[in-house]
Amino acid sequence: LALAAGFRASLVGTGRADNAIVLRKGADSEISSGISRDNANIIAALQEIATGPDGKIYAFVGDTGRRGWMQNLPNGPYLPGAPDDQFGGPEVLKIGEIPLPPVGPDSVVVKVAGTGINPVDYKIAMGYLDGYIELRFPVVIGWDVAGEVTAVGGAITEFTPGDRVFGYARLDTVEHGTAAETVVLPVRVLAKAPTSIELEHSAAVPLTGLTALQLTRRLDIQPGETVLIHGASGGVGQFAAQLAKLAGATVIGTASTRNHDHLRSLGVEPVGYGPELEG
Repeated sequence: LALAAGFRASLVGTGRADNAIVLRKGADSEISSGISRDNANIIAALQEIATGPDGKIYAFVGDTGRRGWMQNLPNGPYLPGAPDDQFGGPEVLKIGEIPLPPVGPDSVVVKVAGTGINPVDYKIAMGYLDGYIELRFPVVIGWDVAGEVTAVGGAITEFTPGDRVFGYARLDTVEHGTAAETVVLPVRVLAKAPTSIELEHSAAVPLTGLTALQLTRRLDIQPGETVLIHGASGGVGQFAAQLAKLAGATVIGTASTRNHDHLRSLGVEPVGYGPELEG
């Protein structure tokens, strides 16, 4: 498992969103204590990003899981993928260089400004999804991305170099993830980035935003309805709450007390868990 060289960690927002961690090139390490427990392994990793004596940046990530090891070859550190040594925590996730995939006619080359980290990323790293998701080693984690187009394949008409894009880059196999300086992606996973927020911040949108959008569309929320959203201050919850409000619903959201003011700012009526919700 690898993260591309040259990235430091910064936190977008206040830790309310599950995927609010963005790797941003050149930024100092700023990790908040308000992150979801699901991201504990990734948080621990990013807190220990350091520059080695050779000038390369190495990240040692998370709690120890299954055995794993890295081997330095000309293209940089990567996971060989031996049967018993595929996954792990701090001993396997490192910074290095690996070859980019070929640029096909339907491909877009993106210089990464930020990549979102979601719970699924640490689950892949620790091997929890082994057998459910196909991996090809060496594996770079990350499905959320935002950045600038630097080149396009011959069949691409949707984007040109210089365009700012973001996307949910989940492909058929996990191999060339978005925690990298440069990614080569099929055009189908990208869209023009929003202009109302900073480019790197838009990397925290795709997975959680799409999940909330699909959910609210399936519910077919109508004006005047009342919608209860559990975990409304989380990554998916914040998007779902706002989408439900846009549909004309009254939204009630459960959240910890410290997040109630934030929910009120989104037009959500906050309630606590347990007895407070029952009342």
